[in-house]
Amino acid sequence: MKEISNFLNACSSGDVSIISAALKCQQSLVHVVLNGQCAIHLAAQNGHAEAVTALLAEGSDPNTPDSVDFLLFPTYVRVVQLLFIWQLCLALPLPARCSLTVALAPI
Repeated sequence: MKEISNFLNACSSGDVSIISAALKCQQSLVHVVLNGQCAIHLAAQNGHAEAVTALLAEGSDPNTPDSVDFLLFPTYVRVVQLLFIWQLCLALPLPARCSLTVALAPI
């Protein structure tokens, strides 16, 4: 439980090094929901575009339902753009998807 809590804290604070290290050890963390919140939503609601990008790259689903109303939090334009870009990229063939994601993701 402490491992999950540390991972979600890293997502909330945008600590990409901890996020990446945790996912290398246990990739299934990307799908964890604790106390009604999932990792990608914690990163997004706190405006951490780099963390959102890392989670998306590892297979996190931005459509994962949680019990927190995401619309109550301030809008972070860059994070929302990344989520839209990610959704658009999923419809492309793999080579185009990879190049488009790399080209558009840097801040």
